[in-house]
Amino acid sequence: MVDANLGFAIETQTRPVYESFFFRRKPNPVIIAHEIAHQWFGDSVSVNRWRDTWLNEGFATWASWLYAEKRSGPNANTNFARMWHLYHGVHSLWNVQVANPGRQEVLPGAIYIRGAMAL
Repeated sequence: MVDANLGFAIETQTRPVYESFFFRRKPNPVIIAHEIAHQWFGDSVSVNRWRDTWLNEGFATWASWLYAEKRSGPNANTNFARMWHLYHGVHSLWNVQVANPGRQEVLPGAIYIRGAMAL
């Protein structure tokens, strides 16, 4: 935990990092699962190119879906279907090439959602 206003949680090569505000309110266990999943999928194998970030974030998002499933939440297939219906026709999600999002969008939502959907 860091005493900084990051506005997000983030993985690093050795551990997840959360801003102190994250734990002043009720922490979201799905976000914690996402960040911890990076230790197995993504951070143990460094991203060679920015275009490979969908593997890092896709696996972590998919792992958070599995965590939710194990904690009596919706199963991963339900999450897939929910994302499909929620974003069906949303061009900003489908127009991004997840394997090459470009310099303008280093971490677009598509690499998280579509990466997990691919898995």
